[in-house]
Amino acid sequence: MKTIFLVLSLSVLLPMASAYTVSVFSPSTQSSNLAAMDAALGITGYTIGDFESGTFLSGLSYSQTDLTFAIESSSPGNAWDGISSLRATFNGSGTFTYTPGASSFGFGMAANGNGAPDSSRTIQINGGTAISFQAFPAYVPSNAGLNGYIRIDAQQGDAAITSVRINLGGQGETIAYDRIAVLDGAVSTVPEPSTMVMFFLSLFCLAYQKKNQR
Repeated sequence: MKTIFLVLSLSVLLPMASAYTVSVFSPSTQSSNLAAMDAALGITGYTIGDFESGTFLSGLSYSQTDLTFAIESSSPGNAWDGISSLRATFNGSGTFTYTPGASSFGFGMAANGNGAPDSSRTIQINGGTAISFQAFPAYVPSNAGLNGYIRIDAQQGDAAITSVRINLGGQGETIAYDRIAVLDGAVSTVPEPSTMVMFFLSLFCLAYQKKNQR
């Protein structure tokens, strides 16, 4: 019984595996009915940054490895809302930093007709493993028009989202980012049901062991 109790106790103490989830919505989700679009994107109730005022959301900043970026009028067909977006031209990578930390972070992407098609684009969350956009069927690799809307959700055990990096793999491109959406708040640390079952089973084994020792 001592061996059984040790194994069960370790299973409770070991951290549960977790990973950020990335959801990509096709360009067809874009709509002039913003409430309906937000519902379809799963960002209803989020704090929205649409760049229409020419500024970033509080706590949000953007940087890139080279070349230029600016908030300006979008090219026709490249806006997820309104008429303005963050237009970024670069070769290496561009990074959004959100210092308060978010449990969910979303943004629309479009290409402004500059550079080769974006087959080499990848995304990194909090400096983690790079994920290819080609892994998402809803994403449209194109150098002109909307590419897709990306929403990243932190799962139980994940750190809050503080940085999102887009890598181009050396291909010079111009990207328009639009309708930034953030959901503030700490990521839930409530134990999963399976963990709770193992915990109470461990307590039962401990009680049974003590009873047998009397």
